[in-house]
Amino acid sequence: MPYDDPFYNGNIAELDINSVKSAIKFLREKPINPFLLSISFNNPHDITHVNEKTINEFGIPTNPILLPHLASNFYAPDLEFGQASGSTTPPALNSNIGWSNLNFRRHSYQYYRFIETVDNQIGEILEGIKLAGLESNTYLIFTGDHGEMNGSHRRIREFSMYNEALSVPFIIKGPGIPGGVVNRKHLISALDLYPTLCDAAGITTPQGLRGKSALKVLRNFNTPLRKYAFAQIGNFFSRVAVSTRYKYALFLKTHTAYDIPIREAFFDMEADSGETKNLINNLALKPIIDNHRNALNNWMIHTNDPFVTQAVVVD
Repeated sequence: MPYDDPFYNGNIAELDINSVKSAIKFLREKPINPFLLSISFNNPHDITHVNEKTINEFGIPTNPILLPHLASNFYAPDLEFGQASGSTTPPALNSNIGWSNLNFRRHSYQYYRFIETVDNQIGEILEGIKLAGLESNTYLIFTGDHGEMNGSHRRIREFSMYNEALSVPFIIKGPGIPGGVVNRKHLISALDLYPTLCDAAGITTPQGLRGKSALKVLRNFNTPLRKYAFAQIGNFFSRVAVSTRYKYALFLKTHTAYDIPIREAFFDMEADSGETKNLINNLALKPIIDNHRNALNNWMIHTNDPFVTQAVVVD
């Protein structure tokens, strides 16, 4: 629905409510099989628009004991913008400059309330699927476009190679997929969503896609899908290669936000999930680092990414 649709008169706050109503209406009308229903929730994205003036939308408790704790890596050094001052940090990242610890906790409270609201709305749709008799032969997928820093490294919003911003949920339910299982052994990319849907529906996957069907790994968790997954932070900032244990990030050679000589980062996500120690200069890990570096470089060449010509080259 376009934003000017009279169904909700351009009121962004009503977008998710009316998306749910439209979805349930569609399900009640007994859609012809096969069908594809895509429901795009706006929230919890609107946490990115919250600032000190708007932070009390949900009636935040005045007693700090009732607020969420600070992120476990709240005090960790920010390796991405570690020495940057407010004047050089990109505008999208400096909205929380000068925030107190209490502000971060109040922000987290509101973020979790956004998530709670969306959880309820998804519950309504799941109930609609059940009432329509579609539960047993329908694949349901829940995912997102980015995460939220939520106080990690004293930052909010996305625009970051840190896992809090980079990782997204991927929950799938459907015929042949075991329930109640969390798979942390294998990698999946947003690029894999389209070919997975085609595979599940018995549709020939178009040629030239950069993703792969994840249906086999979802049905049999011993089947790896990919060795690396890749991500980019906008058209600038950074590029990332992730394996099942490690993460490699590459930054631009020049950027006004950087006043420290850090152009690469490498993390052992198994030993340091909070990404607090940059291991890029660890000689013992050099072969593994080089593998990730080469994998990312090959991916950028394969995707005709102009970033490859701008990024740092390390001997």
